[in-house]
Amino acid sequence: MPEYNVILAGRAGVGKTELFQYIKTGVAPKYDPDETDPDDSRAALTDMGLERLEHETEANGRQIKVNLWDTGGQERYDSMTANYYRHAHAVILVYDLEAEDTLYHLSDWIKEARKNSRWSDRLVFALWGNKSDSKNLTARDEAILAFMTTHSINMDLSARVSTHTEGSVEKAFQTLIEVVDKKFNQVGIEETGRDVSRLLLSMDELDNDNNRRKCFCF
Repeated sequence: MPEYNVILAGRAGVGKTELFQYIKTGVAPKYDPDETDPDDSRAALTDMGLERLEHETEANGRQIKVNLWDTGGQERYDSMTANYYRHAHAVILVYDLEAEDTLYHLSDWIKEARKNSRWSDRLVFALWGNKSDSKNLTARDEAILAFMTTHSINMDLSARVSTHTEGSVEKAFQTLIEVVDKKFNQVGIEETGRDVSRLLLSMDELDNDNNRRKCFCF
């Protein structure tokens, strides 16, 4: 079975973890729309730390396994950035439709991914504008289009999503996986599987290193 690494990237607070949890459980997080600031409830789901989800789906007439990674905006994992992108097959760039500046910050993630990826000629980028159900959308269509043109992002992989808009996340995710599978189809199952194994090994090494740092030894 083909197996791919997909990374959620973007500034802390844009809702990456909210999307991750929705893909994982299929359940939209609850928040009270009558609150003075309903986004406070959403913000509580961000910055939860490093997580990995194994997700199986069908694409292009065959079963696909996807390893979805969410860093939760944890900049303290900078030492792992190169390994993340080196073994990634796709990056989901997430910005907040309520804050246009979060779109521009994605340029840094794109630069790092293209610099470090061993698949720079095949690496797939998807652009997701999150919180599309909000009544306070500030990200302009022309700004989004200009960003995609500048960074050569496929128009088919741009989406406005919300965990509270039925089908929006599922459709965007499925479209991405189909494109990734077509791009890496000629690489071979064994080779893409090695990328997954290498990234998992790298994360084990990070955990061991963090444990050593937390140990007060005398």
